[in-house]
Amino acid sequence: MAASASAAAAAAPGGPARMAMTAVPPCDPARGCAAAAAKAAAAAAAGAAGAEVVSSAAVSAPVPSFGWCSFEVRVPSLTWQAVFDEAPALMSRTTLARGYERLRLAEGLVAYLVEDPRHVEDALGKLRASMQDRLVSIDLEWRPETVAGRSSPVALLQLSSASTALLLRCCCWGYSMPPPLAAFLADPAVVVMGFGWDSADESKMRSTFGLGRSSFRRFLDLQEIAGRLGYQGFGLARLTGQVLGVPLHKSKSVSRSNWAAPALTAHQIKYACLDVLAAGQLFRALRLWHSSPSPCDGCRQSIGEVLTHGSLRCGHPACTAKPADSLHRHLDHCNATGHAPRYAACASCGRVHELAATAAATAAATAAVAASAGGGSAGGCGRKRPAQEE
Repeated sequence: MAASASAAAAAAPGGPARMAMTAVPPCDPARGCAAAAAKAAAAAAAGAAGAEVVSSAAVSAPVPSFGWCSFEVRVPSLTWQAVFDEAPALMSRTTLARGYERLRLAEGLVAYLVEDPRHVEDALGKLRASMQDRLVSIDLEWRPETVAGRSSPVALLQLSSASTALLLRCCCWGYSMPPPLAAFLADPAVVVMGFGWDSADESKMRSTFGLGRSSFRRFLDLQEIAGRLGYQGFGLARLTGQVLGVPLHKSKSVSRSNWAAPALTAHQIKYACLDVLAAGQLFRALRLWHSSPSPCDGCRQSIGEVLTHGSLRCGHPACTAKPADSLHRHLDHCNATGHAPRYAACASCGRVHELAATAAATAAATAAVAASAGGGSAGGCGRKRPAQEE
């Protein structure tokens, strides 16, 4: 979804500006949505137990489980280039109380920096008031780990709706989880969404607070969802450039800075805000595309549809290697074996797609092998199956 012109209206006192929103309704299995159909099937299977699948890692179906397209979202109309380009020093800052600050970003976006746990409940109330849908993005930051065997606890926990971010400095109150925050994350009315959560955030959350994604009643992982839509192996910055059409620059000097410092810099504050605000916009944009798929000019796949090829199997008919779980590993396998790649990233939409020429050659070779199988030859494709090709 390309960045669109801002339609921010007058701001409510102390809150974010009212923004033009595009409503994206839940998907209907009758429309042919594979994700919605999987959700309906899971709900039917849960049946009398009244259970709901909440972890997209819990099933092996080729779609994320807790219905990522089963609830309405609202996509704000913002000029993200203006948001990303704004100098951190230009953010307007207002002290609300000791250890509690409001910051205004470009395009009417708002953030609240909380360093005193007594203000956590009020900040969560402001976040709830800003919510136009159920989705809340989450991210974590911690002090760089420079000594082997020494783990740093979560110093900053970020949350955001489509227009409002909370920066909760856990390092300022003994690295504990305030009860109002734990209750908010466990609220079944809230869909908590991380990005690549299981890579490090889950273990950090558990080691610091003693709870993790199992404590969130509704949880999604944007990186996993994006991968199922064809954006395999994309980090947040790359996915932002591909979907919003605007690059998100993630400075290593900021990402690896001291998040437990006595005071955060303006660059740290903006970095932390954008991580959760951009992730939320990406999910909502992908949902908008998913609600009305259109063919890519390059690969002709429908942008927004869940891809069905799942793991990436080598196209060589005699290859017995396990399917790759990412395009990078598929290409590594092909480079190592000399097999022709079966999949590639589309130069237009960036998603993984099957190469037509390789697919046709694979189908023809497989048919030839099958036809000659009774004659003791492996050679419909005219090649032996030497060990070095495996």
